Amino acid sequence: MKIVLAAVLALGLLGCGGTNKVVNGEIGGVEGGGESLTSCTGFISPSANIFVKSAIDQTIIGNATVIINSIGESATLTEEAEYVEGDDMLENSEDYAYFTILEMNESSWTLNYTVSAPGYDTVTSEDYLFVLNTSCGASNDFTEEVFLCPTGTTCE
Repeated sequence: MKIVLAAVLALGLLGCGGTNKVVNGEIGGVEGGGESLTSCTGFISPSANIFVKSAIDQTIIGNATVIINSIGESATLTEEAEYVEGDDMLENSEDYAYFTILEMNESSWTLNYTVSAPGYDTVTSEDYLFVLNTSCGASNDFTEEVFLCPTGTTCE
């Protein structure tokens, strides 16, 4: 009786799952169909990279303060971006930019920033509409290059 029960269970398992083999280069595919058992891992968290440079000679300014404002329907957040001097091993930060994760929990919002540095005039941006891209593997990076004029100059 045990042998018959084991044979029935074995046939049932073979009939339900198919084989787990490499199909079209992916392990776990269904034979003949190329369907993969892997799924989307989501999208990249929204972030901002602001490059701050001198308007006179385009040198990078590493001692600026970058404030990013996110204004949504249900919340307003203010975040200070941190200067990334070299490779910090994060996928969505850029070297020599001011970086922050945008912590808004909405699908779209208004974003603006203010940049200041000792010896330079302050710059405040216009408002931008940030729309979160939720498709599989999507990047959600806001990147800007800001040029600051030394205080007392008329550069533009």
